[in-house]
Amino acid sequence: MRLKLSMENLTTLSGVQTAVYKDGSTYYRASITHKGKHIALGSYDNPMMAHAAYLEARGIIENSAWELKDWKKDYALSFQKCVILVNFRDQGVYIGTPILLKKIFSYTICHIMTF
Repeated sequence: MRLKLSMENLTTLSGVQTAVYKDGSTYYRASITHKGKHIALGSYDNPMMAHAAYLEARGIIENSAWELKDWKKDYALSFQKCVILVNFRDQGVYIGTPILLKKIFSYTICHIMTF
């Protein structure tokens, strides 16, 4: 099924909110809510990229098999945001900075991501 998008229905894309910069230009914010936590995914120049970020985030949250090694450079979501989403999905912990938490045996190991 192909979704035909027009300017009228761009404002109804899931996870996309229209915003305005101080200079009056429009941009689009992507966000998702998971387990009662509202997570900002980023700001984008067009609504389709913002919606793509939302869909990628939803896919990460809903698919426990998705791993950080699956991230591609052409994703709308940054690698850092994917780290945050994987932590929240797998560990139930929301940390706004990209620190990967992994449970190994009975210890939690932190991998600090530096960029």
